[in-house]
Amino acid sequence: MILSPQPPFCLRFILVSSSLYLTACSLAPETLPYSGEVRPAPELAAAPEKVVDTPPKESEVRAQPAPPKAPVSIPVISRFDAKPGYYLQAGAFSSEENAQRMAREIAEATRGSVVVVRDQNDHGAVFFKPQAGPYPSLSAAVEGEAMLKKMGITKPRFIRRSKKKTQ
Repeated sequence: MILSPQPPFCLRFILVSSSLYLTACSLAPETLPYSGEVRPAPELAAAPEKVVDTPPKESEVRAQPAPPKAPVSIPVISRFDAKPGYYLQAGAFSSEENAQRMAREIAEATRGSVVVVRDQNDHGAVFFKPQAGPYPSLSAAVEGEAMLKKMGITKPRFIRRSKKKTQ
């Protein structure tokens, strides 16, 4: 059996911690005996006599925030009245209010032209379709699509409207 020159870890821990405790106790400050002398507390600065609450000057008055603006109404048009060009349709809603809300969000994000197209299917159901555009070219519409995707509109529908034929 080989003996280690050092004691086991747990014994070393106990020895080290007890020696640290004894050292800390010996370094504790001594309690000084009471001398019986009472010293007065230092004097405090004199408190101001009276605080006058004056109203702020006009230049100090902060401007009040402007009241919220009424929501801007996006024009509702028929698909036959839309100008020629490329459009990006962001959805189809049965409620005009929901379509207007989506159109306002698109207008704020893209800073571009937005319309709500009112359309009726073969069964008589009316749909409101917010569409960004018209874009002059397909490449411009693709750039607009990237903006809509940043907004969370994952699959905008491309729509191409050509010039109206006159008879």
